[in-house]
Amino acid sequence: MNSEYKILVVDDTPELLDITVRTIKKAGYIVFSAADGAECIKKLHLEKPDIILLDVMLPDNNGKDIATQIKRDPEFSSVFIILLSSLRTSPDYVSEGLEDGADGYIIRPVEKRELLARIAAGCRIIKAERELKAASVKYQSLFSAMQEGVYLHEMVYNEDGKPIDYRIIEANPISEELLNIKPEDAIGKLATELYATDQAPFLDVYSKVAETGDPVTFEQYFPPMDKYFQISAYSPGKGKFATAFSDISLRKVAEEKLKHKNAELQKINAEKDKFFSIIAHDLKSPFNSILGFSEHLVEQVAKKDYENIENFAEIILKSSQTALNLLSNLMEWAQSQTGRMKFSPEQLDLTKLINDIVTQFENTALQKEIVVSKSLPHGLLVFADNSMLSTVLRNLISNAIKFTYPGGKIRISAEKDQNEIKISVGDTGKGISNEVLNKLFQIDGNITSPGTQNETGTGLGLILCKEFVKKNGGKIWVESKVNEGSTFYFTIPEHSNLEKKIIPLETVKDHARKAANLKILITEDDSTSELLLSTMLSSVSTEIITAKTGKEAIEMCHIHPDIDLIIMDIKMPEMDGYETTLQIREFNKEVIIIAQTAYGLDGEREKAHKSGCNDYISKPIKKTTLLDLIIKYFGV
Repeated sequence: MNSEYKILVVDDTPELLDITVRTIKKAGYIVFSAADGAECIKKLHLEKPDIILLDVMLPDNNGKDIATQIKRDPEFSSVFIILLSSLRTSPDYVSEGLEDGADGYIIRPVEKRELLARIAAGCRIIKAERELKAASVKYQSLFSAMQEGVYLHEMVYNEDGKPIDYRIIEANPISEELLNIKPEDAIGKLATELYATDQAPFLDVYSKVAETGDPVTFEQYFPPMDKYFQISAYSPGKGKFATAFSDISLRKVAEEKLKHKNAELQKINAEKDKFFSIIAHDLKSPFNSILGFSEHLVEQVAKKDYENIENFAEIILKSSQTALNLLSNLMEWAQSQTGRMKFSPEQLDLTKLINDIVTQFENTALQKEIVVSKSLPHGLLVFADNSMLSTVLRNLISNAIKFTYPGGKIRISAEKDQNEIKISVGDTGKGISNEVLNKLFQIDGNITSPGTQNETGTGLGLILCKEFVKKNGGKIWVESKVNEGSTFYFTIPEHSNLEKKIIPLETVKDHARKAANLKILITEDDSTSELLLSTMLSSVSTEIITAKTGKEAIEMCHIHPDIDLIIMDIKMPEMDGYETTLQIREFNKEVIIIAQTAYGLDGEREKAHKSGCNDYISKPIKKTTLLDLIIKYFGV
């Protein structure tokens, strides 16, 4: 609409001024008038016109000079000025007027139609400029308000037209927060200069965008700033490109944490699957032999058919030992995974510990005619958890026997290496392929293979070895060749200057009776276990008394104050073995009390000692282990 535009007409000829004003008003424009240059400047500041029709010849000033003055004022530089003249009509003068700032030039006399057309053209230009300015303001507002950093660039080419760099030509405010570079410090700089790099970052990607116009979005780590960015690049015109970028470092950290958590969950699932696999299959196998041959044994004895019963009994014994070892590994592994296994390092005599464990496997090695040799310094001390180190040695020696052919050899050695002890268990057995070696200590590796005499296994023992060695501050590895044998190595800290950690035992006074003439109280609520203990202890006792509850045990101790030894079950109805021992100690501090439990959990030994027990033994109880304990207190 024409009424949106204000027009100032400046002319010192009243008749021409009046005709021009009336013509323009009739067309719907808002019109003001002035008769000289001074009044023109006054009306300019007062009315702020959009268009000025300015006569070149004014009494106080030249219209061309007035136009130049107005265009130089930043406030009014956008006013559209049309010069009017009937005398200064030469092409040179018209050109000078336009060059000095005028936007149009009309030579009088001018037709009404032409005058209005010239004004309308000026209005269209003004409208376009306003729209462009509004768009520019909107763009700048959006540009400044964006939460993403934005850089506008132009490519820099060498003489052959090959892109070699790019220059930043515009930057929004948020870019400073993301890059720690002020926009004014970035604008005009080459990328290599700004980022202090030999080659402009992502030059190949950006040059392709600038040339083809195809946008691209990618995520990338940016070493100069040690940040991850998500970058979207597009081209507003050939040879130029813009980047919108955001710092995604925190998101990347979160993704890494999530990836780590997912890996942990996968590991937990693998462990769970392994656990159920062992229970569902591996644990059933030995029990299948135990139950099957036990049933067959009972039938034959009932028929007084004693043929092969010794072989059957041996199979039952071996299967029971297999099940026990598996259950021990399962229990220790479950404790370590749930954080219930207490880590209690102490100074240990490694030589003695290895000798004791090798003794446990003498019969198994003898049956396969395997020679076990040892190279162990005398009194070699290490600082480690006794239970964990025993488990590691037990599993490695057991595996060596299992995978060594009859008549083969096993060598166990230990040596000091700076501040740690290196232990090795080597064999001349089957060996391990490279493919299996890479998965040997992984819970999800599912590595199980039969021994040289088809002995079974679960692979869980080596997982325990790795965890327990690591827990003790060492490392474990293996060297192996197929058909030549394997050697497992692990290290344990020495710390030989530390004092030995000893759990204090109840002081034992001199006992009149020897281990062959003992009066023994067995406290056990399970009849089968009671019978087994009575059978085991028959060779060292003259009298065996039994109690099924804690209260009965206390009563028996009152009735028989001369009891030499109490085998105390920890898990009993009404009153557990700890409380029973505490109450017995109130009136009898001399009797030897050995705690026995099927729990085998970490901390049970300490609890037993605190309650007043002299020693501790875990179920299932071996006769030799139990008799060794008794000899410890009563002699031979």
